[in-house]
Amino acid sequence: VVFCSRRLRIAPPDIAHTFGLFCDIGIPLLMNRFPDYAETYSEACDDHLNPFTQIEDRSYATNHAAIGCLLARNWGLSPDVSWAILLHHDYRVLEDPATDDAIRSLVALSLLAEQGIQRCHGRRMSYEWEKGGEAACRHLGLGEDETADLLDELHEALHTER
Repeated sequence: VVFCSRRLRIAPPDIAHTFGLFCDIGIPLLMNRFPDYAETYSEACDDHLNPFTQIEDRSYATNHAAIGCLLARNWGLSPDVSWAILLHHDYRVLEDPATDDAIRSLVALSLLAEQGIQRCHGRRMSYEWEKGGEAACRHLGLGEDETADLLDELHEALHTER
């Protein structure tokens, strides 16, 4: 998320970093609490239609984004970061003018970063990208070629850091 925020000058890198740290913090907490969470996580990753968090909500009446949001609030993080954590799998917000632009930008950056990570692991396709990638790019003002270039740069940066 930090790489993308710096490259696109969308959000301050420290805000993007904090958002990235808390975004998925609920996942290990759910894994620790629920012995079957790994299966639910896999199901959510493999669902091409439903929001990731909807799968978690159905099984546990909570989700990793809600837990991350609560933790962020308890740590005194800004409302924009907390809301972005809560909404980072709700791609409808990307095209909702009633949602603060800072929140939408963090959600869009997280999708870009996630796609970059997927590519780094040799996966060309991600259901999360399929669900929201186009809206994220539209929000960030990125065309197809610009997106491909940015993802290539991110891939190179991730391989250089190893």
